[in-house]
Amino acid sequence: MTKKATQKTPSSMESGSARAGARVGTYAPREHTMALGDLKLTLGTGIDIVDAAQSTGLTSADAAKRLADYGPNVLAPPRQRPWYVQLALNFTDKFMMLLTAAGILCHVAFALDTAQRENLYFGLALYVIVILTCLITFYQERSSASTLGAIKKLMPTSCNVVRDRMEQRVDPKDVVVGDILHLYLGDRVPADLRIIHTKDLKLENSSLTGESKPVAAVVNAASDNPLEARNIAFSSSLVMQGSGFGVVIRTANDTMIGTIATLAAGSGVVEESLLQKEINRFVNIIAMFALASASTLFVIGMARGVSFLTCFVNGFIIVLVANIPEGLAATVTSCLAVVAKRMSAKNVLVKRIDIIESLGACRVIASDKTGTLTQNIMTVENLFYGGQIFNVHAGGTSVILDSILERATATMAKQGS
Repeated sequence: MTKKATQKTPSSMESGSARAGARVGTYAPREHTMALGDLKLTLGTGIDIVDAAQSTGLTSADAAKRLADYGPNVLAPPRQRPWYVQLALNFTDKFMMLLTAAGILCHVAFALDTAQRENLYFGLALYVIVILTCLITFYQERSSASTLGAIKKLMPTSCNVVRDRMEQRVDPKDVVVGDILHLYLGDRVPADLRIIHTKDLKLENSSLTGESKPVAAVVNAASDNPLEARNIAFSSSLVMQGSGFGVVIRTANDTMIGTIATLAAGSGVVEESLLQKEINRFVNIIAMFALASASTLFVIGMARGVSFLTCFVNGFIIVLVANIPEGLAATVTSCLAVVAKRMSAKNVLVKRIDIIESLGACRVIASDKTGTLTQNIMTVENLFYGGQIFNVHAGGTSVILDSILERATATMAKQGS
């Protein structure tokens, strides 16, 4: 290996920008369009241009240096809140705060009139409800498998790498850019590879595209689009047939699966679910109604000459607490936890139990599993209208849509007349 090969390669120097691209969900490698000679110089590795199956790969020293410079081939875990912060945030929910305030008012009433011991017990019961509800929610959030955790399970346990002119088994986390991997039937690809030699090699990319049909790998790109080039073996793909050699062009979060994991881990600000919005709205209405009714009864009692203490305890605090639905929080959380458990049995990951209600409110889920997940593009293939199925590609999207629009306009005009 020459000194030039051990220096930072152009691909390696791109690593920082590639990682930045992964953070915003871009994936645009160029290695799939390069000739093998250019790829050899770019990656600084030993590719045999005449017979790629005889490639020598990196030296152990060069691989160790690259591993030290750019880190192991593992997906970076998402930034997570400490468990105690996550638990404390459950207590800041509006409804939990309302129940806590009701419990405090019960203890205030007991302090003013110790003969009414039911106020003490009722306040303690409210605290128990708040604590149990928050613990159930916290347990569900902690026990639900995260999306990144599910993706990590797709990583292989070992792989075949050509180093020092010899094929050897190494841990996938030690794979670096420029390594040459030998793929066999049943192997799971540990990093994004540019295929340099294939012998009836077919790959299954269902973890990325959802398509279970194996795709035949080629050496020369079938398309400039890396997702359709067929000469890139993506990380987590499964070898379904044949064998082949590939050179590593992306590792860790720079891979396609790493880009998806990055998007899943940091998808932005978490918005309130429909259930949270409705509960917050309900809490505001109940709080205003309870405060208004309690204040009204307190004023009426004082006007009738009832003592201040009696009016405040029985006419204000008791009425205020009585208007709060103490069992609602426990009921909602218990129902959602049961549903989450049932969904888990069906291999559905639930990160937040409050979004289950939103999923239940869905009437139609439109998904084009390949284009939507990998390219953020959803295309119309077929249209159903008037009891007939129209193929978009056969007649052209605009022609079909114009035809449907004309017939719909004519129908509405006839109904209007």
